Amino acid sequence: MSALDNLINAYADLLPNQPKQGLGLGKNVRFSDNPQGVSSEIAWMDFVRDLNKYFETQGTIPVDKKKFFPNDINLISTVGMLHPGAEAYLQGYNMDLIPDAAGYYAGGKARYTPEWARTYGDESDSTLAITDPGYESIRWGQQSVDMHEYLHHIDSLLGDTTTEPAMTHHEGTDPVMPKDASEIMKSYIQASGSPLTADELYNLWMNDPASAHLDLDDPGNEGLRELLLNRSHHGGVVDPREGFGIFLATALSDPGYQSEVLRRYSQDDQDYYLSGQEVFARAGSNVIRPPSSMTFDEGFTPGLFQGMDKGLADSLATYLNSMR
Repeated sequence: MSALDNLINAYADLLPNQPKQGLGLGKNVRFSDNPQGVSSEIAWMDFVRDLNKYFETQGTIPVDKKKFFPNDINLISTVGMLHPGAEAYLQGYNMDLIPDAAGYYAGGKARYTPEWARTYGDESDSTLAITDPGYESIRWGQQSVDMHEYLHHIDSLLGDTTTEPAMTHHEGTDPVMPKDASEIMKSYIQASGSPLTADELYNLWMNDPASAHLDLDDPGNEGLRELLLNRSHHGGVVDPREGFGIFLATALSDPGYQSEVLRRYSQDDQDYYLSGQEVFARAGSNVIRPPSSMTFDEGFTPGLFQGMDKGLADSLATYLNSMR
């Protein structure tokens, strides 16, 4: 029996029970009770309310809550769990306990290590987790941890579909995966070797086959084509390739954010904060849930995203509605 098996068995009575559906999110989403603290349904309630409010406030095409998560996903909570129980629970979802982490995202399908590492759900499922610090940050308006983790998931779904994942089945070996949307955008900067403007990044994105699947005019995008046919006069249906491209290009080209990361964080942490995934999630989370006076300043140039909340909302609403 492995060390993971021993850990999980030792704390089996304290771990959340059989996953269940809830919050009107449909069959793709699974929650778990938390015998030690705050159940996952309660921990994720504000997320469901505020994402729905975002779409309504921005006047997007209607987005049924059942469409928030197009693929199977686990929404979990370690809020109130004792350290050993939280560690065992997270490892069951192929995530390691990181002290003071506010939330976790583990992508599905080949982004997981193989089935030997899985305990709950199955290896094709993604998992988003909220911890004690994350729950408190959300409650006090300090940081939108739930939106942040959700955008990591969306980033993955938007990513390159032109590259087949190379799944490995050797313990400790990470699979080779297609790029997230933010990684596609970040790759232009890396290839250039020097900073690029938002316009330059956007033009590269709009001409890259790796983002073509998001284009309304892509004949292979049957979901978007069907959505256009079913919406009279196409009201509210936008081109996700354009909308996400503008937002990503704006965020990843911001010299203010880059300077703040270099000023605030040690060299060991800078690559993490400057990664495409982190830039997108940190930028988008405070657009979806507007910051308050208590909200942590992520470091972007003030006013950078002013007027972009509608474009991001329309792009996300169109994309989610196009998913089958």
